Amino acid sequence: MSHTKETAAKVASETVDKTNVLTGKKVEELVKEYSELYTAVLLGLHKDLLAQKARTEESARNSVQIQQQNELRIARLEKLATSKPMQNYLAMAALAVAVAALGVAVWAAM
Repeated sequence: MSHTKETAAKVASETVDKTNVLTGKKVEELVKEYSELYTAVLLGLHKDLLAQKARTEESARNSVQIQQQNELRIARLEKLATSKPMQNYLAMAALAVAVAALGVAVWAAM
């Protein structure tokens, strides 16, 4: 009896499998499974690309800010270097160095 039940169950299972193949149900199940899998993969890739885009845009903004800060520093230094008080200070420093050099030369000549 048990053998008959096993055989009947096996025949029924094979019949269901063959019917699913003939009706396209098996193909439909496989297509559904692959569609769900590849949809999940594509959604993950899309999420990664959006995150990478955000990081790239942030880096670009930071780069622009750094460049603007550097341009402001250069402008301030140029303004400082060309200002009259700075020119006077540099001229006095040059005069002090020249006097010190002359003193050393006179002392060495003695």
